[in-house]
Amino acid sequence: MIPKTASLTRSLHSIALLLMAVALLGCGRTPEPPAVATVLPSPRDLPDFVLHGGHGSFAKAQLRGHPTLVFFGFTHCPELCPTTLTTLASAQRLLSDLPASEQPQILFISVDPKRDSPSELAAYAAHFGEMVDAVSGDTANLDRVTAAFGAYYTVPADADPTQGYAVEHAAQVYLLDRDGRYIAVFSPPHAAAVIAADIRRIWTLSGARP
Repeated sequence: MIPKTASLTRSLHSIALLLMAVALLGCGRTPEPPAVATVLPSPRDLPDFVLHGGHGSFAKAQLRGHPTLVFFGFTHCPELCPTTLTTLASAQRLLSDLPASEQPQILFISVDPKRDSPSELAAYAAHFGEMVDAVSGDTANLDRVTAAFGAYYTVPADADPTQGYAVEHAAQVYLLDRDGRYIAVFSPPHAAAVIAADIRRIWTLSGARP
């Protein structure tokens, strides 16, 4: 005869396994990734600015009409920038079922204008997809834009374009609505599925739909 304590232990173990299976199955639904974006209490307007890329001048007005994911970096960045842009392009593809007005474009803003010419920026952006644009500008305009997002960048004082040097910059990704207003920020580490899921959530928030 099996002792009552052993039988009870076996029963409890079976119940625990059943509960785990139910949790994992989630009634047949795939669990959504956890939210990581910080949504601003209210949309924030950006200051006027003029940057330049492979398609000519780029101003604040060109951010209207579609949501935008903004990331600061530089084309000579060895890992963070290409990895982040690849991730954003993947998130973009995960949102391709949304109406065009809700699909974010990607804007890469180089904080290394000494090395990143408009033609180099255009070639760099092309590696990540048609909905990716890359621009840069003079110090005054870059400072104005980064300050609006609470971002930062540091170029070495003795930076020589003919020599290799690193540029420190923010790793966050910033989300704009289709009015070109700053509404949310994604902190690293970045994952395409998480960003895409968060954007869907943000669009359903009252007053935050693009």
